[in-house]
Amino acid sequence: MQFVFAGNDVEGLRYGVIDTPEKYWLEWKEPSNVADPLDRALLQMCSKPRLLELIHNFIVLELDPVSRTVRVGCSGHL
Repeated sequence: MQFVFAGNDVEGLRYGVIDTPEKYWLEWKEPSNVADPLDRALLQMCSKPRLLELIHNFIVLELDPVSRTVRVGCSGHL
């Protein structure tokens, strides 16, 4: 499984799985005491338990019309 991250200190972090068009990338939105949005998202998403939870519970594999495996990353929060 390959997650793709893009972010900066002002806008925070957006993420998706490989080959996801940018318009479908998700923004991590979990409250924290860390002031910097990029640091906050990286600390929350990349902790070992959270990353394993995202891969195990929020990634769906499906087949597209040409029988190619497609990875779909679901939003891990509401």
